[in-house]
Amino acid sequence: MQKFDELDMKLLFELTKDGSISVPVLSKKLGINASVLY
Repeated sequence: MQKFDELDMKLLFELTKDGSISVPVLSKKLGINASVLY
């Protein structure tokens, strides 16, 4: 069974606040490259 890392938790937190957020905006909020999210 896989565990969630810090990035996974940040991603889930942001998506629970706004599930319709775009990948480019989300990547800027998290400070990571958009390709990582895709």
